[in-house]
Amino acid sequence: MMQRIRRTVCIAVVAAGFLTTAAGAQTSQKSAGNALPSDRAAAPDPRLVDNGTVIENVTLISPERAAPLLHASVVIRDGRISEIGTNLVAGPHARKIDGSGRFLIPGLLDSHVHVGHSAALDDDAIDAQPCCFVNGNLFAGLHKESMIFRLSDADRLAFLRLDGVADFEPMLGRKMKGYTTLRNPMRRDRNVLARWVERAMKHTR
Repeated sequence: MMQRIRRTVCIAVVAAGFLTTAAGAQTSQKSAGNALPSDRAAAPDPRLVDNGTVIENVTLISPERAAPLLHASVVIRDGRISEIGTNLVAGPHARKIDGSGRFLIPGLLDSHVHVGHSAALDDDAIDAQPCCFVNGNLFAGLHKESMIFRLSDADRLAFLRLDGVADFEPMLGRKMKGYTTLRNPMRRDRNVLARWVERAMKHTR
């Protein structure tokens, strides 16, 4: 299950590209006359990549590198980064994304987390608190002894009128916007729960 969740997150990150415009940063760097170092000591011969997705001419930032890699090409196949280089060129059968003037930060979600409840992350612990996703977004799931729902503003206000319902706070005092929690869901009418799950899925979709 964890592999499916990570694959969904990875595909979402790739689709979004984590490509943030950096015109202001580039302007300040040029004015200071301090260009970022590049791994291109000598321009290698171009190599055609004719499958997958190729993000060209992007600035790659990775904790595995001492400095950003300028004018990089990143190849993605089956939802994973398969190649990185400065001589990779998208062929006619590859999907090409122009990364000019932008940054690519693979794995940013994995390296930036806020832990509110510590527990073993083995398969049994994960399966004990299943979650439901649509298009990569969480819309319902179990959290400790409660069930969480992602609802529209109107549905959330109606849901909060029910006994045992509150705004979801994964960390004490910090509400997760758009999410509510229902205590002791196993004691509730299953048909009622199913209707709220359906509303959550429709809203998230």
